[in-house]
Amino acid sequence: MPSVLIVEDNLELLDLFSFVLEWAGWSVETASDVETAVRSLSRRKPDLIVTDLAMPGQGGETLVTHARRLFAGQRLPIVIVSGQAERLLRETGDGTPLGACHVAAKPMTPDQLVAAVDATLHACGLNCPGAGNRNPMWRVVGCGLQ
Repeated sequence: MPSVLIVEDNLELLDLFSFVLEWAGWSVETASDVETAVRSLSRRKPDLIVTDLAMPGQGGETLVTHARRLFAGQRLPIVIVSGQAERLLRETGDGTPLGACHVAAKPMTPDQLVAAVDATLHACGLNCPGAGNRNPMWRVVGCGLQ
């Protein structure tokens, strides 16, 4: 089962994101701050990182930089989920600020979260976990790119 590290300081969102991605077929590890996430990364490389950007203390920018340095030369898709998504995309122009593979705007629905993750994996040439086995109530099918 592919693994995802979710980093979000809003505990309600962290729980929601965790539930949604577990439902979608991921093995989930969570962190509510960058320091905890960095410790997790030192133990194991996840298949994907989903992170907020604006967090107390060190922000998601620090996490992305650390992950890119720690796993240099290795494929590690990163999705930034942020209330500042539009600003980030405007400032960078290329749609991938800070070395992230995808930027998604908060607030978002569970379907949008799964679609962002699936689109990121698809863009990186990776398979979406459980794409053909999702609960029939789930509206996102496959990689969400039909």
